[in-house]
Amino acid sequence: MKKVILSCTFVVISCLSLTGCGKSQTQDIGIGEDYGAKPISIIPAGPFRYYDVLTDEQKVMYDTFSTNLQNPKREFTVFEYEGTYNPDYLEDAQIARLCYQMDNPLDNQLVQMYWVGDYTRDDESFEILATYQDRCYSIDEAKAMQQEVTEIVTEFVMNLDGLSDVEKYRRIHDWLANSTYDMSLAEDSHTIYSAIKEHNTVCDGYAYSFKYMCDVADLPCVVVAGQVPSANCVNPEDANGHAWNVVPIDNEWKLVDITYDVNIGELEENKGVIVRDYFLCDSVYENGRVTYPGIRTPGYYNY
Repeated sequence: MKKVILSCTFVVISCLSLTGCGKSQTQDIGIGEDYGAKPISIIPAGPFRYYDVLTDEQKVMYDTFSTNLQNPKREFTVFEYEGTYNPDYLEDAQIARLCYQMDNPLDNQLVQMYWVGDYTRDDESFEILATYQDRCYSIDEAKAMQQEVTEIVTEFVMNLDGLSDVEKYRRIHDWLANSTYDMSLAEDSHTIYSAIKEHNTVCDGYAYSFKYMCDVADLPCVVVAGQVPSANCVNPEDANGHAWNVVPIDNEWKLVDITYDVNIGELEENKGVIVRDYFLCDSVYENGRVTYPGIRTPGYYNY
């Protein structure tokens, strides 16, 4: 009989206001106390992948998510080991899961529905399991939603032929920004389906959707998950969880935050206007934003 040692679900980033999101959930994905990773400031020759900057153990976990999501199962083993119980492996699994999701945004429809926890078979044998939760939709429904999204985005991208990269980024930004910041879909508000099909979403829905549409358009783009200080934030732990994007323009990382532009656009004086205040910002640190501990993100120090 399996005995639960410790459980930990990755709490999807819940955006609640212009300043970002709800109470920070950094503890769910932090990894130890070593947050001093150097920033990834050099633009890579090919597409940036979080996979390439993970540890060996995290890569094994990432690969497990990748393999099992090709033909999704209700439950699968993310990692197993023997010896002394090590809680860091669960944190590693959370980071690997998030990094897989940021590299493969079409799968975010499925990934966010998996509960991840670790168990012991005996005193010296442990495993980390991922179990699908039917809180919003079944696996088959999620796959059908992925297909709908793929068809919509493919048709949209076909109309970008002949445009410059900057203009393509702008068209994608504007199409997504012509929507509503809305948590009425509950957990489903955090998916690319909510942004691309329903046009009602929150910060990570925008960020994953922008990344996916850029991928289809063959444009380099990275999802960033982290924190933005709230209006009266004094301590870093009081910052709000948030998700956004960075893209390389003229060999420099530029910030794109559709959530902020949507919220500004929803102000009464801006009704009906597409706002681009946070489109290709020169500073990726705009608003004092930082990335989550343990995730080496382009352009950022990890504190």
